[in-house]
Amino acid sequence: MRASDLLGKLPDRGIWWQIVGFTLVGCCCLAVLEVFKGSEAVAFRCFETAVTRLYWALVIPIAGLIDEARKMFEDKMEIRRAARARALAKARAEGRRLYNRRLNEARQRFGVRDEATGIVSLPFTPEVEDFLNGELDDAA
Repeated sequence: MRASDLLGKLPDRGIWWQIVGFTLVGCCCLAVLEVFKGSEAVAFRCFETAVTRLYWALVIPIAGLIDEARKMFEDKMEIRRAARARALAKARAEGRRLYNRRLNEARQRFGVRDEATGIVSLPFTPEVEDFLNGELDDAA
């Protein structure tokens, strides 16, 4: 994905979150207005005034809250993605370390030293393969 494509997609994604958010807020407000219709409570009167007469003043704060919630979820996804990458890198490093340790043990146990060159070679017999795979007991 190119940067020019990304810039066109980010505002679209944010606007859809806002549309969903405004729809939910509107439905909840309608439900509250219907359930408490005729109530003389001060809290309900303030809510009714805000919803029916001052709704235009609340558009920007609600849009900001929805956009911040979207950013919060994106940040959490990045944190989880980075944690997953760190865990995989740690597991790979541990696997390599374990394999190298077993390979060195196999060289010591099953290796054949060439007297002329001094190089230790490891013949891959079924016994050696089982040892490297962890299927053969270390003490055998």
